[in-house]
Amino acid sequence: MTTKTTMKTRRVPVNRGLSIGVVIPAKNEELFIKNCIKSLKSQQSSLHGSPLKLVVVDGNSSDATAKLARQEGITVLKDLGIGPAYARNLGALFLKQRGTDIVAFMDADTIAPPYWVDRIRAHFEKRPELIGVGGPYIPYDGKKKDKRIYALVSLGMRVLTRTGLPHFYGGNCAFRTEEFLRAGGFNEKVSMLEDMELSFRMRKLGKLEFDKHLLAFTSCRRYRQMGYLKPVYQTIRSYSSFITKSHYKTNYFDGIDRHKRC
Repeated sequence: MTTKTTMKTRRVPVNRGLSIGVVIPAKNEELFIKNCIKSLKSQQSSLHGSPLKLVVVDGNSSDATAKLARQEGITVLKDLGIGPAYARNLGALFLKQRGTDIVAFMDADTIAPPYWVDRIRAHFEKRPELIGVGGPYIPYDGKKKDKRIYALVSLGMRVLTRTGLPHFYGGNCAFRTEEFLRAGGFNEKVSMLEDMELSFRMRKLGKLEFDKHLLAFTSCRRYRQMGYLKPVYQTIRSYSSFITKSHYKTNYFDGIDRHKRC
């Protein structure tokens, strides 16, 4: 996949001691999964005996997602289609058992720019009090309007995080593994905004930061197929249920055609 967006990230020199693993939840993502994996495998970092650990958690795909991941030499776990929160937690537990210090999360339709891993590691090694970091999405297949919307949302998330109301994207974030599991991981009962809900719980355990330079390039196919009205409505409903502690169940984005790019 070629992208029109220039991947501008700041390289951060770091001591490479902490081990990092990345969990990629995926369901019927045969069009995207190889590009995601290749972007992570080609990270311009020198890990000095602590190789980047990658795990794909397949949500009972009916296509070649799992096969393609295995062809890339990646461990594939099965979650039987329970959902992305469960898949991320399953992957985190797998990495914990292999002694991973930092667990990061990326979506299957997302591409990591160079030094993404190094930038994550730099945050945690330079700041012992930090337990989590997240960054913005940039759509690689969107129009100018889409990029403006993503930029506005990311700005809001950054401001809210600075004011003590942390908001992270589930597909571009990383946590200290111990603290992530101590917090209980992603809430598997929440069908939407599980990433925000986790961020709110994690803030009780330590410092969280939204880094505007920790970029992840993602597909905006969901919004291109569905438009923005329905997702915005679902987001407002989910926020409301979160605040009132009521239950709002939605099959968020299940209606998109995963075998279509945009």
